[in-house]
Amino acid sequence: MSITFAPATGTGPQLNVSNGNAAQLLHLLGLPRECEGTEPAEGFLGRVLLAQALLSTATVDDLGLPEARQGNWIDCGRRPGYLAEKLSQLHQVATWALRHRQPVGWW
Repeated sequence: MSITFAPATGTGPQLNVSNGNAAQLLHLLGLPRECEGTEPAEGFLGRVLLAQALLSTATVDDLGLPEARQGNWIDCGRRPGYLAEKLSQLHQVATWALRHRQPVGWW
């Protein structure tokens, strides 16, 4: 399963990530870990900029996470720098939404 971040109309740049990675990004943005939501573009962009500025001090997870297996369940892990890359892509989503006067949504 996955979650997509995009301008609320669904046009413009989008970012699709797994539920686990979306939960981590929402946490970094200071937003509730819900499967659906919207935020005004100005506020979302501010959250992204703050998360980018604090990423190295707010979490050590951007060093990557190893693959983990438990029975039939496999967590594929996360490569180093993944969160910074995805925050950069969220920055593109937010700036596009701001220019086009749309809120940012995730679903």
